[in-house]
Amino acid sequence: MDKGLETIVEKGLKFLNNGDYEKALIDLDKSIKLDSSDWRAVSFRNKYISLFKGNGCC
Repeated sequence: MDKGLETIVEKGLKFLNNGDYEKALIDLDKSIKLDSSDWRAVSFRNKYISLFKGNGCC
């Protein structure tokens, strides 16, 4: 994984773990746009959607 992409994914995960879901979504979307084949970014974004968007959050 590209170092810049890795940094964006890590940042998104920190936001996700801290409950800042809107910022997490922004960074995870950004990482997918940079490399849509990166399974981590897609997986964490899908997890975000299922856990938080599905519960009426954000």
